[in-house]
Amino acid sequence: MKLMDLNAVPLEGLNLVEASAGTGKTYTLTGLYLRLLIEHGVDPDSILVVTYTNAATAELKARIRGRLLEVREAFSCGKSDDPLLVYLLQTQPDHAVMVKRLNLAVAGFDRAAIYTIHGFCQRVLTENAFGSGQSFDAELVPDQAARVQQIADDFWRRELEDLPDGITDRVRAEIGTPEGLLSAVHDGLGKPYLTVRGAESPADSAGLETQAAQIILQLQPLWQMDGEWIRKTLGDTAVFKQTSYKFSTISPLCDEMDHWLSQESPALEAFEKLEKFSSSSIQKGIKKGNQTPEHEFFDRCQQFADLKSAITSAYAGRIKTIYLQFYNFLIDELPKRQAEAGEWSYDDLLLQLNQALSGSGGTHLVRTLQQRYPAALVDEFQDTDPVQYEIFSCIYHKSGLPVFLVGDPKQAIYSFRGADIFAYLRARNDAKNRYHLTVNWRSTPTLIKAVNALFDSAPAPFFYKEIPFYPVEAANRQEKGLVVRGDTSQPMRIWKLAMEEMKVDELRHSVATTTAREIDRLLVLGRTGKATIDEAPLCGNDIAVLVRKHKQAEQISEALLELGIHSVRSAQDNIFHGLEAEELERLLHACFDPRRESLLRAALATDMLGWSGEEIDALTWDETATGSQVENFLDYHQIWRDQGFMRMFRRLLIRRGVENRLLSYEDGDRRLTNLYQLGELLHQHDRSMQPGMEGLIKWLSQQRQSKAPVDEEKLLRLESDGNLVRIVTLHTSKGLEYPVVFCPFLWDEQPGFRKGKKSYLFHDPDTDFEPVLELGSANFEKDKIHKAEEDLAENLRLLYVALTRAKHRCYLAWGKVKNSENSPLAWLLHPGESSSDEPIGQWKKTYKKVSDVSVAQRLDELVEQSGGNILIQPLMEINEVAQFPLALTPELVSARVFGGTIRPGPRITSFSALFSGHGTDLPDRDAVRSETVVTLDPIHDIHGFPKGPKPGTCLHAIFEHLDFTDAGDPGLETVIQQQLQNHGIETHWTPVIERMVQSVVNTELDETGLRLCDVSSRQRINEMEFHYPVAGFDSARLKNILGEEQFAISERVQQAAAGIWFGSIQGFMEGFIDLVFEAKGRFYLLDYKSNWLGSEVSNYGQTQLENAMITHDYPLQYLFYTLAVHRFLRLRLADYDYDRHFGGVFYLFLRGMQPATRADFGVFRERPPKSFIEALDLAMPGAEV
Repeated sequence: MKLMDLNAVPLEGLNLVEASAGTGKTYTLTGLYLRLLIEHGVDPDSILVVTYTNAATAELKARIRGRLLEVREAFSCGKSDDPLLVYLLQTQPDHAVMVKRLNLAVAGFDRAAIYTIHGFCQRVLTENAFGSGQSFDAELVPDQAARVQQIADDFWRRELEDLPDGITDRVRAEIGTPEGLLSAVHDGLGKPYLTVRGAESPADSAGLETQAAQIILQLQPLWQMDGEWIRKTLGDTAVFKQTSYKFSTISPLCDEMDHWLSQESPALEAFEKLEKFSSSSIQKGIKKGNQTPEHEFFDRCQQFADLKSAITSAYAGRIKTIYLQFYNFLIDELPKRQAEAGEWSYDDLLLQLNQALSGSGGTHLVRTLQQRYPAALVDEFQDTDPVQYEIFSCIYHKSGLPVFLVGDPKQAIYSFRGADIFAYLRARNDAKNRYHLTVNWRSTPTLIKAVNALFDSAPAPFFYKEIPFYPVEAANRQEKGLVVRGDTSQPMRIWKLAMEEMKVDELRHSVATTTAREIDRLLVLGRTGKATIDEAPLCGNDIAVLVRKHKQAEQISEALLELGIHSVRSAQDNIFHGLEAEELERLLHACFDPRRESLLRAALATDMLGWSGEEIDALTWDETATGSQVENFLDYHQIWRDQGFMRMFRRLLIRRGVENRLLSYEDGDRRLTNLYQLGELLHQHDRSMQPGMEGLIKWLSQQRQSKAPVDEEKLLRLESDGNLVRIVTLHTSKGLEYPVVFCPFLWDEQPGFRKGKKSYLFHDPDTDFEPVLELGSANFEKDKIHKAEEDLAENLRLLYVALTRAKHRCYLAWGKVKNSENSPLAWLLHPGESSSDEPIGQWKKTYKKVSDVSVAQRLDELVEQSGGNILIQPLMEINEVAQFPLALTPELVSARVFGGTIRPGPRITSFSALFSGHGTDLPDRDAVRSETVVTLDPIHDIHGFPKGPKPGTCLHAIFEHLDFTDAGDPGLETVIQQQLQNHGIETHWTPVIERMVQSVVNTELDETGLRLCDVSSRQRINEMEFHYPVAGFDSARLKNILGEEQFAISERVQQAAAGIWFGSIQGFMEGFIDLVFEAKGRFYLLDYKSNWLGSEVSNYGQTQLENAMITHDYPLQYLFYTLAVHRFLRLRLADYDYDRHFGGVFYLFLRGMQPATRADFGVFRERPPKSFIEALDLAMPGAEV
């Protein structure tokens, strides 16, 4: 690698220039352009300049044109201070000729060949349609998401139709939807150079299923003949270990066997504990000194268990093959459908040009392009990929023409966009000459020394030895720089995080607060002239906070706002991830289906339409007003259907005064800009794809949920930044510079590989780092380490980008705290023997042993290595709020002491707020004092199922999504598995929960034989939310009513309710009722409880249930609930009568319910008398709020 001398570098052959951050990459590019124009006489339209984004192209074009004007001025007056222009003045004696040439260049600069890589490919294909064999009239459609989604939907329908019944539900549970398939293969689109590895076809499950069915036929007569003997044998406590064959579990186990084999066609899935009947399990369960009982039934169960395991493995293998089948289907089908539609995507432009260059007419096309573009400059070359490099290699390799590939592998951070650092490294090896730039023109000398010390001290600073770190030097410039009165001069400041003192969320909050307070301090000093940059006061737009995630940006923004500091977010945010997109989707749903009251109310509640809660609630009582709103939205529906989205959108904005309403907000300009941009994107999609009304809403929903890389058209358009602090994502900050930079979250890095991920892309070191898309092959687990290595390497490069944005000062936080083991700072500061030869796992084990003392010592060493240019501070040391240094006015010198009483105003309260300390009510989840999930016992039944809020929420969700009348349907298993996965609970509990659900819905709840399995979906409301007004109700008034009226059958419950204390309620009572249902003309409210009261059915008798109800104050809860249902029914039923229509209250303790025990166990029931509820109704009148 040679030092780059811009004046002397030969303009010939393939050259690679590595430009470290701040070393003048753009200056070098424009200088090479000037030399090609002036020394070689190449016209602007013949010098090919390529970069990677439209914004970069526009900036580069402006910079080159500006340099042309500068050099023309230099030749006109014969002098310049620029070293390159001085060189050109000396080497080109005829200045007048140069001025004429430059005049022509400036005049014709609009024809300059400065393109994005895709723009270049499109131009070549269009201009050489005959030579490239491409269509003349193909349309460029940048976003192929809808086309790809259509293919995924078609494959999904076709694949599920062909799958065996036994595997279909498993596919839905594991893959979920067509979107699940797309997310797995997304990284492989547009990359024909990938090696794709997937699962091999598994054994045919049909033959195994046939064998299993035959064994079931053999088991049925054996059980019918000797079932009682088997029951008695397994229940012999003298023979069997009670740890594995507990006596109390044998009878239920045999009942399950009896139920399974008594069916006409027993399901192959059998039941969870069938293996207990297998000969191998029985042999393990025998106490020492006893003979193992033998029976043909046990042998057949062993065969069945083995077959069942083989079938499960075959199913799992079959599911894995689906990903590879879909990928092959997609890459085969997508070009066909694009050709039929006459479309090109961005990827197609690259692929088709590459194909044309390497095809039969490639030699002629190469010669044409060499003549058309006899010189080329490629910017940001570290972001290339194999196809892009192959295009340039085909055109220019061994041509001798001057080609300069300019980039920095240390700043290759866009792998999620398809950039391939290994393609760059291969290109570097092909280059005839390799240069690097070593003078930093951005940062101060002291800050450069600090950054050099950080990276130069690690043995493998960028993980791969092929990417070394070369220390850079500071340019010789005289500047005042940053001066902060009272501060020491160190330009890099590291806040040391104390080891294990806080939880991660608390630490994040503390770091964000510290960042905001230090910014506040600097801004205050800037306003008073005590903090300056080159003698100008430091202000908001001199400061940038760099973050990795949008959540971190929100934390910083909120912390700044608490101190009254406004900020502006990065333009790289996805427009579809904002509030305006969410509200627009709600609005479109209402326009599509105006007669659905819930959709209409949701639309009216948006900030765009601006209805208050009182106004929306008033619609409940005013049918005329409701009808008017429905008519308005029906009008929008008709305009949309007949005239298109944009006409409807504009009409709605005007009629509803949306623009003025949004502008009334403090960030109104931002909101309105976002809304207009969303409208444009929806209009473009509506015109190009014609998806229809419902299809357009679906597309908007998909865009909101998508995590794919952001197209430039979907980036937020920034309102005026003003003089505001900038909050910028690390990826967006590349190429930018800021006087003062904060990097508060570099320590906080999550593991790169998410659990349950079905695919990943990596480069296989065993095959010369060829790119591989892994879709579930036998090496899936083994090769994860290579993916982890690449993630770490890119994070190190991202760290380099972050730390090289600052000109004068850079702040960061570091310490050995949770998540820090995933941070690239850990690799740099505590490398041990780290190198790309050492497994990451081994390095992490070494890092875990690092002590707080070692962290402090390493930071001290870093300070010394930097020449004292780094300052280490404890995080909280500077955690003081800055104060304006202004003299207090007389009125503020001595503030008066307030001695009055502030009476609480109206508020929204709930049962949870009164007794559990929650500020608002959420769907009720069993009152457990601990937030942890507790596993009760290794036994695998409903009593062994975990307890706690999360499992309780999971069980509630299962019943919410369940059709009670079809609880025996195969779809039940899917519902259960989905909810278990959603709540992070192992799916091996599925059969246990399935049996529990069937027990609950089939248990009689009262003496009339009422069962949930007889309640259809049309007869129930899940999670019924209520709000009703309350004025001045407290525990004293409740006690008065209890003294006069009896509400509970149990005197203990009555007395316990009288002992409850709570303060005055003024405002609204709110809550969620798990279930309200109708049966035989009566309405009931029901609450599910997963409370664990013991492992025996007897623990769920009425006395135990009363104790649980009293302990958690549930009686008061169901009184509030009963009043809500009473008021609801009174409004909805014209002939409502409490005694005739209200059936009662059920609290179902799910773990203790069995059909055999009916309502005696696990079912708490109550029906407060009419006189009590009416008295409660009178005591809780509506509040005037």
